[in-house]
Amino acid sequence: MRIRSKWSAKNRDRTPEEIAGVVGFIAWRICAQAVLDLENNDFQTDTQVQRLAIIWEFAAFLIHITDRMMYGRMDEKERNVFISAMAKAMAQTMQDNMEDFLGNGEYKPDLINTLNLRMNEYAKFSYSDESGPSFPMLRYFGESV
Repeated sequence: MRIRSKWSAKNRDRTPEEIAGVVGFIAWRICAQAVLDLENNDFQTDTQVQRLAIIWEFAAFLIHITDRMMYGRMDEKERNVFISAMAKAMAQTMQDNMEDFLGNGEYKPDLINTLNLRMNEYAKFSYSDESGPSFPMLRYFGESV
């Protein structure tokens, strides 16, 4: 999967919200590719809505891991702004995709509720910058998928 890693307008500062939106877009692509990889390895999905639910599980995991990675690199307020903006951007993308397959509706509140539940659950597991998420966290993620 090809991911652009440079800004088109290089000579200006970016807000945390702008950066989070881009990170959210890249994370969305990673999540979608992960579902394709699962299907290519005989993980059965039957509907596009089921695929989107799996994408959202991957999204919740990546949002949480991003939060853990940013801990200590950003102050608390900046990190909260960044993670909230990333989550909102990904939830909006998910909302748009759900509308494409299920019609108009308010899907975002349920998505955010699921995200909040997962964030609380993942917070119970250890994470280190050196080795990443712990095995129990990865196991919980796998069970959620």
